Amino acid sequence: MSPNAYREWMKIITGHYGSLDAFEDAPTIRNVLRMVTDEQDELVRIRAMLTNDEQRKEWDSVMWEDVADITSYRKDLMAWLEKRGLEP
Repeated sequence: MSPNAYREWMKIITGHYGSLDAFEDAPTIRNVLRMVTDEQDELVRIRAMLTNDEQRKEWDSVMWEDVADITSYRKDLMAWLEKRGLEP
């Protein structure tokens, strides 16, 4: 799930439930977590394919915000599950 798609999903969740914490659908949280994790893995895979420091620096300068957002979203979803004593 791309950062933009996640932000749109969160707009719906917060608009309807007020916050992610008030949302109580664990299967949906797990599905979104899987999609966010897949996106994070893909970003790591792409960066690993870059062959030199210049390419990695350029990629980092362009993608840093997406990487930070995906990492944050994953932490939020994991915290949601942990707070309820649930496994991913």
